Parts: sequence; structure tokens; C-alpha cells
Amino acid sequence: MKTKQILEEAIDMIQYYLKEMDQYTPTQFTWKPSEDEWSLGQMMNHLIDAAYGLQLGAIAKCADDEAVTHGQKTEVGERVYQEGVFPSIRIKLPNDPRFVPENPNDKEEIKVKLLQLQEKLKEVEPLLVAIPTERTVKHRWLGELNAHEWFQLIPMHFRHHLRQKERIDQMLGNGGIQ
Repeated sequence: MKTKQILEEAIDMIQYYLKEMDQYTPTQFTWKPSEDEWSLGQMMNHLIDAAYGLQLGAIAKCADDEAVTHGQKTEVGERVYQEGVFPSIRIKLPNDPRFVPENPNDKEEIKVKLLQLQEKLKEVEPLLVAIPTERTVKHRWLGELNAHEWFQLIPMHFRHHLRQKERIDQMLGNGGIQ
């Protein structure tokens, strides 16, 4: 897939989430279905944090020649990139403060962060062509990924969390959370 197309998908996902956020009250946006599940706001912080800290961070390592030039994707990684989506499974991160995203104070801070991420992706996309594809950085489940694949992971990750959003939406509708 071409990087411009990946960028368009990422922007479409960001715009979708921005639009969807308008339907939630502040209480709904920060409501947690249970103690060990995330609110919509935490999910959004997770997407933003992963984009900056993991995906864009790995792209920067590939660009700065910090990447390795050996290794390959895992079997799961091969399947994810062939299909262009994560498997339809719930991935549970450790219940550790390092992996639990902050519950935001309000929706506006998330909107600002999403718009900033959108601009950052527009800056990064044209730089990808100059990064050698043999430079890779390891993802814990997917294996060695090059800068293009890390960039492609951003909209895939946003799409993956649509299932989580749908589950929370159903609980909000059934629970009458205002």
C-alpha cells in the first residue's frame, strides 16, 4: 500500500474519532465499564500514545539508522500485514501503570492531541520514501517492521480499537450513563 493512501486512511480514522467524540457527555467519555477496562478517553489516549511513542518512535529509529537490518516478522506479523488488519481478538495489556493510559480531564484535550497527530503524520509521510526498507525495528508481537510498515500500523491500530469503542457504546446505551 502506498504511503499517501495510508496517510489518507489514518486521517479518515482520526476524523471519524473526532466526529464520534461529539456524541459523548464528559461523564460518558471518562466512564470505565469496570476497574480493569478502559474508558473511551483512555482508549483515545492509548491510540495517541502508541502512535507517538511506539509507531512514530520506531519510524524515527529506522530513519536515524538505529534500526537493525536483519530479522523478520513473526507468523502473526505476516498474517496481519497480508490481511491489513489485526485479528478479531481482544488484546489484554498488563494491568501495570506503564500500560494503563491516563483518563483525560476532558474531550477537548484529546481533540487537540488528535489534530496534532494528524499534522505530524502529514509531516512524516513524505519522509518515508528515503528510509531504506531493510532497516527494521522489532514489534513485540509482529516482529521486525520497517518504517513503511510502522506507518501502516497507525490506521490499523485505530481500526482495531473500533471494536472496543463499539463494546463501550453498547454498555453506555444499556447502562443509561449520562
